[in-house]
Amino acid sequence: MFRQITSERGFGLVHVIAALMIVTVALVGIFISTFYAQKKATENYHYRAALLIAADRMEQIKFHNKYNEGEVFVNIAGISGQVILDERDGNPLWAQVMSPSKTTHSDLEIAPYVVYDKVTITVRWQEASSSFFNPHTTEQKEVVLREDYYRKFTL
Repeated sequence: MFRQITSERGFGLVHVIAALMIVTVALVGIFISTFYAQKKATENYHYRAALLIAADRMEQIKFHNKYNEGEVFVNIAGISGQVILDERDGNPLWAQVMSPSKTTHSDLEIAPYVVYDKVTITVRWQEASSSFFNPHTTEQKEVVLREDYYRKFTL
């Protein structure tokens, strides 16, 4: 049924093929992880750039509303539009700064004479997929930044 192997011819070839398979799997793993790390680093860069754009637009709102002490609203006009988030190899990545939303609130339990406006700015862009096997797809990413503007309400 079982017979003893008397010749070791061909075992060198088996060892070489096994070693080649191990090295190939390791190199493919390193290649895929490098690709994934590069995509994530680019995505994080775009996220930080979008956050800076949203913070810039929030600072513009602060500047335009700095001296409206007597007003009962926060002016958010003229903040939306398209901006370039990143440009590589002459290909710009456009982001859309959505029109800011504003809601007015008061906290009756804590301070009944203080009202505040919640201003929210959203920046959206289409990010290339981080999938190694389907690199031509895109997914929508967004950054949302919110700030509260407090004011004293006079009766």
